[in-house]
Amino acid sequence: SSGINAEWPLRPGEKQVKVANKNVNHGQLLSMLRRWFIESKGPVQNYLWDDDKAVAAWLDDPEERQSISENIRMIQKDALIQKIDTLASTNDDTALEAVIGLLQKMPARQQGEVKKLLESLVTKDAEIEDIKT
Repeated sequence: SSGINAEWPLRPGEKQVKVANKNVNHGQLLSMLRRWFIESKGPVQNYLWDDDKAVAAWLDDPEERQSISENIRMIQKDALIQKIDTLASTNDDTALEAVIGLLQKMPARQQGEVKKLLESLVTKDAEIEDIKT
């Protein structure tokens, strides 16, 4: 046997990844899980990926589930950012309205961070214009 193979039914961690980002295909899913497994076990024990029982025990370990859940949250975040980017690129007016709506819902601290970021972008744009002229 060879780690989690195509014949394995989706286990809880795999199902969560698929829910987090529907664009992830089975090969990508296996690749992510293998990377997380090796990060968890270390390169010396990467051979355990080929042991179905070791992989199943890893997926069922409560501490590992917490780590896997954190990785899944990052996948969800990336998928959401990608979706927002796609939606924003289709309509400038909608993008501006969405940004305003997001800013209004942000805590003051985050609004301040966005303001600093926008100011630094404006400063960089001005510097680029100065270089061009």
